[in-house]
Amino acid sequence: MLHTFSCLTSCYFYAYIAAFGIPHVDHILYLIYVIYESIFLISLILNFFVEFKPDGQSFPVRDLAKIALRYLRTSFIMDFIPLIPL
Repeated sequence: MLHTFSCLTSCYFYAYIAAFGIPHVDHILYLIYVIYESIFLISLILNFFVEFKPDGQSFPVRDLAKIALRYLRTSFIMDFIPLIPL
């Protein structure tokens, strides 16, 4: 839920950054910038460990290598895009 809320609200924040540039380190908006980027990075890392259930099987795959490969092939790029401003 935190990730979804961050995705929705970061759109406005990144529009502000696009218009006025990245705030200085001593500004409160810089802290918000770091918090958004941290949330997206943590979400990306955690998705490498989420098990999945292949079609036609009744038990989930828990092999980390298979989970990582599937994640890299499917939704990794969509989770990586918010980290590009970093």
